[in-house]
Amino acid sequence: MSSPTYCDEDDVYYETGLSNVFLVSYTGLATGAVTSLIEGYIVAMEKHVNELLGIPQVIHDELHLGTNETDEFDLGPEDEKGFFADYDAENNVTNAFMCLFYDARMKLPYPKSGDQTESIASSCSVSNCTLEDDDDAGDFFAGENSLHATFSSAGYFRYPSAENLNKNIDIYEFVSFRIKCSSKTVKITLRLYDLDGNFNYKEFYVDKANMFFTKHFDLDDDFTGSIDWDDNPLYYWELYVDGACQVWLDNFCFNDEWFLTIPQGKLVIAHKEDDEPPSYGYPIHITYGYNPFLNSVPENIKKATAKFAGVEIISYCIGIRQRDTAFLVEGNTMIPVPDKETLYGARTKLTLEAKALLSAYGYGWTYRPVEA
Repeated sequence: MSSPTYCDEDDVYYETGLSNVFLVSYTGLATGAVTSLIEGYIVAMEKHVNELLGIPQVIHDELHLGTNETDEFDLGPEDEKGFFADYDAENNVTNAFMCLFYDARMKLPYPKSGDQTESIASSCSVSNCTLEDDDDAGDFFAGENSLHATFSSAGYFRYPSAENLNKNIDIYEFVSFRIKCSSKTVKITLRLYDLDGNFNYKEFYVDKANMFFTKHFDLDDDFTGSIDWDDNPLYYWELYVDGACQVWLDNFCFNDEWFLTIPQGKLVIAHKEDDEPPSYGYPIHITYGYNPFLNSVPENIKKATAKFAGVEIISYCIGIRQRDTAFLVEGNTMIPVPDKETLYGARTKLTLEAKALLSAYGYGWTYRPVEA
């Protein structure tokens, strides 16, 4: 289950007047089970709120202009020729839909999120290595964590351990990633394997220890080996080091010269090491999903989500009341509970209040074609 982001358990209690203690007694669930129940309702109601408001919004055909100096662009409207909307994409990007170089549509990266290293520590096999999904600030770029490897000596980590990707990578030009290593003298090798255990490899070093670098390697020109990816799918990949060190790997993807850093909001252009970044004024158009509440949640969105989640927990209580003819806690001690009409009334009131809170963002609007 995803973690709630729009509100929390205490917000639901505030909007409903209920409490964990009451619900434990009323439902017979343990304290933790009540918390899990409410968090599940919150996650479901976040999706409901998003559906009502049309979130994620689609940012169509956003323009970015090359500078001949950078291969990373902050998503947002700064390069647009006219003013359309003021929105902040930083930490609010949900997914990528399309990218155009001038007027040529480029392929979506693999995976589409641009981050095959998100929460995969348990899916890797290792040698002389321990892995964790590292969510410490400064140790990741994309998603919520990086893949953090601690090598006791020369060794590797391999993804996936089942060796079953079976992915055609010949349609992509580059493999790209962000990497940090605790030593600049350790040689790092990226190996790409076929079904039979053969591999093409690329050896490299980082320029400075304990600092992230972005690497782009051409799948045809930068790797040593005899595998022709036109005839062989990729079954797994491996990062090997020749000595003890720590490595952080993030934003790993195969791409057609571009990918996004999600949700942080970076458009990254991949190119060969000796090639120049996009030339001055070169137009790049990107279409992506945007959730304005992913990073900062307005009070009315928080309250609306909590109220909708409150509707669900009250409906749960109504079901219990209909099931039982009395409300007894352990030891046959009666506890004060609302009657059925009060529960129904509270549910209706919360629903109406939640919808009113969303109206500021367009809830309830309808559209139809203009008739001639």
